[in-house]
Amino acid sequence: MLKKIKILIYSNILLSQTLFFSVFAILGLTYQGSGESSIYTLYLVGSALLAYSIFFFELIKRVTFKPVLAIIFAFPVVFLFFNFIAPEHTFVKSQTNLFFVLVLPAAFVGYIVARTDKLSSINRSFIITGTIVFIGVLRVLPRLLSSSVIDLMDVFGGGQYQAFSYFCAFSFLAFFRYFLYQDNLKFWKYLIYIFVLLVLCAGVILSGGRGGLIVVFTGLIVFIIRKKGFLKFFKYFFLSSITIFLLLLFVSKSNFFFSERITESFDRLFSFVSSDGINMEGTSNRDDFYGIALSKISNSLIFGYGIFGLVDSLGEYYPHNIFLEILLQGGIIYLIIFLVIMISFFLKLSLLIRLKKDEDVILIPTIYSVVLLLFSSSYLQEPFFWFSLSYVFSYPFNNLKNKKNEIISDNF
Repeated sequence: MLKKIKILIYSNILLSQTLFFSVFAILGLTYQGSGESSIYTLYLVGSALLAYSIFFFELIKRVTFKPVLAIIFAFPVVFLFFNFIAPEHTFVKSQTNLFFVLVLPAAFVGYIVARTDKLSSINRSFIITGTIVFIGVLRVLPRLLSSSVIDLMDVFGGGQYQAFSYFCAFSFLAFFRYFLYQDNLKFWKYLIYIFVLLVLCAGVILSGGRGGLIVVFTGLIVFIIRKKGFLKFFKYFFLSSITIFLLLLFVSKSNFFFSERITESFDRLFSFVSSDGINMEGTSNRDDFYGIALSKISNSLIFGYGIFGLVDSLGEYYPHNIFLEILLQGGIIYLIIFLVIMISFFLKLSLLIRLKKDEDVILIPTIYSVVLLLFSSSYLQEPFFWFSLSYVFSYPFNNLKNKKNEIISDNF
């Protein structure tokens, strides 16, 4: 029973935002922000305190201290230093709160889950959360179909359309991977999985969130290639491309109910694509965000400005791209350090999923968070990014290699 409670606490800190807004959506409620109610803040703080408590208990009880823990502990110290020298600003306060309530606990959870081999249990939580999101999508589907994309700022329990898009995309990946690995699936179960995937995909499309769509496509490519190989991937890609083209052609030429609403969503999803290539004017002001970042970077290319160094001049600004954010905060020096860490991460990740196929569950939060950080969020607020890094760097590769060597020796 205690083990299940621990897994529940671990999963909750990773999925707290998704769970909160999904439950609100199912209940037909709308969270109006901290100005109206403190329930969301209390939920996040309570979840973080539970996660911290379990982490330190596990660390003292059974988990050996590893060098990666020093890094996990060191970054908050650096973060607090920049927080201390930063000017008084609500953005500094909110970023700090999110880091210590969402990000740092997620990093600790990644360490514990890796050292205790509990990723399969976390995966079950992904499926359960995906089911809750699926029910939430069904609950808000009438509003999705009857409202314009521009009217969906609080469509999912108070969560705006972009967050809703990512919630659906994450749930889609969790179900798709689970579905892909099922052998000899009964026909009725097959139909249920297809229905769930279609509903979640509809949530991504109707929300008009481009980031969620990129998560879905990236996940499909990665998992199909991993499971079926390149040749079958191209076969599926060819067939699905024809199917999507025919569906879009049918929707655009017909006048059936909701066809205009679906067309509107597709127009927004692909508004960044034009006959001349990429149209930055159709990227929800990303051209402005990137332009400001590039201008500032050119003035301090080597060292950057520090984590909160631009608060006085830019206020609540971040560039919606992790590479630009890294350059702004620490210049080329920080970017080189970041690239070394990420290259090492992906090399270890590749080794891990080669040695132990079931470990490719970690690709779900990795794909989700990397896409999110490339187009939407800040790495100082994204728990899945830190969970993935911490998990891969903390994984006991030596134990895994020893087991593989023992199996090979027994076969001979």
